[in-house]
Amino acid sequence: MIERLLEHLVKGIAHYPQDISVATRQGDGSRSDTVNVYINAADAGRIIGHGGKGVKSLQTVINAAAHGRHAPYIKIIQK
Repeated sequence: MIERLLEHLVKGIAHYPQDISVATRQGDGSRSDTVNVYINAADAGRIIGHGGKGVKSLQTVINAAAHGRHAPYIKIIQK
């Protein structure tokens, strides 16, 4: 569910939504899961935002959607 929500949000921001893909990497017992968001390099500035505000906003939405469970960490990876 979290992955689909994140993919939907990022595709709405991106100029190249066809290049967006999302994959979850399970954390060990002491770490949260990581959601890797693969983006076109041309979209990096739009998605990360000035000073990281864009990705921080995405993390806030994901934290709220997690409903108190451990929310995954978002990692943006340029293709």
